Amino acid sequence: MKKNLIVALITLVSFTTHSQVKIVGYIPTSHWNNLYQVDLNHLSHLCASFANPTEDGEIIFDQDLSTFVSAVHRGNVKAILSIGGGGDYSWGDKHKIYEKLWESKESRTAFVHKIMNFLRKYKLDGLDNDIEGFAMKLKNFNVFSQELGDSLHSSNLEYSMAVGVDAWIGEAYVNDTTLQKFDFVSTMSYGGVGDWNWDKKPDEGTYGKMVSDVSKLISREMKPKEVCGGIPFYAVEFPKTQQSTYWMYNQKNCKVYNRSDYGNINALHADTIYTKDSSVIYINSLETYYKKMDYLFAQGSGLMIWQVAYDCFTPGNNVMDYLAKYMDEKEVKIDVSGLEDLISLERTPKNEISFRSGGLKVKKLILKNTNSDIIYEGKPTRKIKIENFQGGEMTVDLILSDTKKITKKVVL
Repeated sequence: MKKNLIVALITLVSFTTHSQVKIVGYIPTSHWNNLYQVDLNHLSHLCASFANPTEDGEIIFDQDLSTFVSAVHRGNVKAILSIGGGGDYSWGDKHKIYEKLWESKESRTAFVHKIMNFLRKYKLDGLDNDIEGFAMKLKNFNVFSQELGDSLHSSNLEYSMAVGVDAWIGEAYVNDTTLQKFDFVSTMSYGGVGDWNWDKKPDEGTYGKMVSDVSKLISREMKPKEVCGGIPFYAVEFPKTQQSTYWMYNQKNCKVYNRSDYGNINALHADTIYTKDSSVIYINSLETYYKKMDYLFAQGSGLMIWQVAYDCFTPGNNVMDYLAKYMDEKEVKIDVSGLEDLISLERTPKNEISFRSGGLKVKKLILKNTNSDIIYEGKPTRKIKIENFQGGEMTVDLILSDTKKITKKVVL
């Protein structure tokens, strides 16, 4: 009992003193209508998924990215473009488009240039490399990924990856040089059902699987804060017999919560459910979500959610509401470092400070001089007047919300 109390106290202390953590969400084009329902208050990154190239390397994304970036920045979240995904560009014939674009140094340079122009056009904060499957096996996958990372970093843009660990085709195809190019990597610690596994019925979304995946990346010299453990906002059902198609068996949690064919079971608190016709459903209970979060946050690692638009968006069943409440109780602080680059402060000829929020919602601005004396504190306005303002080097603390804070160094 005493030992358990000590462990509990250590966990509580770690949650109130650890550094900020990343909370990464994905929203695919198929669920774009849910954008304004997503809880941005508890995210650090939102990844628009997925973009991919034409044969001549032009990037295509079939939703409005300008609206996306504006909405996400208003929520004080980084707006990220994710390329690749689990479709034809990774696992189908279209992976050959990548093969051609990566064929030579010249073709890769031209392709990277087009990617960078696309990111700048829409004022995105970075790129998430979610290239999977057969595309990962291409001989120039690693050299392209490295060259892309160098270009992103030279433009002060963030570079991340989502990858399966110990998968058939996944993290093992990412060499050490490539791995170190990423600012952080998220584990795809979840699975699905199809012809390849319907009869084996593996549960690939367990706590143990995520811990193993995160530990594997840390063993490859990634820092804990550079790894995000992935959790599914969906359930996987394994039917009793082989099917001609399986898409309907990979289903939103919400659909499972509202089903009535598994008896008197509260699916919010179950990890395994057997239906009346003996199909098995694997889903993460709230308790499993919390346990995964405890493990990650205690060591400073982040959380990745595939995908936030799979949530119910109805009172009582909305998973993110539960996770947000849990994070708030644990006083988890969210890492949105980099958003300070959107902020602009300049000294005017009238000895005022011109402030531009860059689309962020800033709750409070604190301006300190080199002696850490506070010379201004309050809600920022477009023109800030400070009596007897002397200018010079300043530290600007920007309070975005109770969970988000950024800092910027300026000379005024």
